[in-house]
Amino acid sequence: MREPRHQLRPLARVQGYVAGILATLSLLSLVFYYANAFLPIGRITSMAWTVIVAIVLLRRLRSRRSLAGSP
Repeated sequence: MREPRHQLRPLARVQGYVAGILATLSLLSLVFYYANAFLPIGRITSMAWTVIVAIVLLRRLRSRRSLAGSP
């Protein structure tokens, strides 16, 4: 069964906001402390967000193709 479009967008949007906030904090924290945990955490969440959005878009493309009847 196909998931409604409105359920997929907020998840990717929230994950994007979290990744963006952590990445911004990592840059701002360099002023106070050169090596901290925000640097790898911000990068990892940004990479995870990219993978999640790619999976969501791939699933959406496949569901549209299956509904259209093309292989």
